[in-house]
This record gives sequence, C-alpha cells and structure tokens, in this order.
Amino acid sequence: MPSNYSSSSTRFVVRAPLNCKPTSVSLPGDLIIFQYEQSCVFVKPAESYQDAIDVARKEFDELVHIPPDRLAFTLEENSSGKRSIRISEGAWSTITSKLPQGSVVNILIRPDLDMRVPPPQYLDVPNSCSLSKSKSGKEIERTPSRGSTRSTKSSSGRSFPWIGVGK
Repeated sequence: MPSNYSSSSTRFVVRAPLNCKPTSVSLPGDLIIFQYEQSCVFVKPAESYQDAIDVARKEFDELVHIPPDRLAFTLEENSSGKRSIRISEGAWSTITSKLPQGSVVNILIRPDLDMRVPPPQYLDVPNSCSLSKSKSGKEIERTPSRGSTRSTKSSSGRSFPWIGVGK
C-alpha cells in the first residue's frame, strides 16, 4: 500500500502514486484517498460499490457524464513489482473493510465496449451465380471456381492419390 501507518499515532505519510509529493497529514477516523488522474480527495470508504461510484462522480467533475459501468477502482500492489489490481463489485466491501487508513484507491475509466470497431462486412456475391436447392429446399448459390482447372484425380481414377501412400 502507498501509505505508512504508525500504530502509536494517527499520523500518516501518504505517498500518492502519481506526481503528488509525500504529505504528512493527521487523519481523523477511517478515511481513504480516491485518486483520479492527478487529483486526490479524502473520502470515507463507501459501504457498497455503487455508493463508491456515486462518491467518485460527486467528487470528480470529469466523471459526472461517464456511465457508471465504465468506472472502475484499483489498488496498487508493490510486493512483487508494481501492478494494478482492479476491485470487483463483489469484493468491494471486503477489500475496503481491510484497507489501512489513508490507502489510495485509483479510479479509472474502462473502455467503451460499444465503441469498438465493428467486424468487417462480407462482400456481395455476384449475380452471375447458379442457384440450386439443398435437401431442405433452401436455395444455395454456387459460383464457378476461379482457381486451377487441374483435376485432383490421378490416372488411377482415385481422388487425392497421396492419401494412403506408404502403406
């Protein structure tokens, strides 16, 4: 965690993970820090994930118009190298009940899945194709092959003569 806690007092040295300088602050009660980009704010840990989203949107004006399902919370873990761990909605109350006072919870905006590039579209089949019916009665379009005109049959009349070779 990015804070040092002394059990004999309520003084913390909070180290924000970005460009904030370490600060020595006397913290009342059970406050944590919400950080979004370069801004930090002390907050009381929310009881639920949805309450935490409401607090984040209230405290950071830039998040007001972001849909709640795109907001996420992360903690930075440094024991095995710096890595960011996202807190799921189901784990929110368990995690926040065990956070040391002054812990930094990062807020991030998840990608908008509706803005992904759509898959490529198929090309239209030319109208010069022949139509035939399948066993179910549906029409099937068939196009003449444009590849090689060489037959796959050998002089013995078998298709794919290399199958079974060496037996």
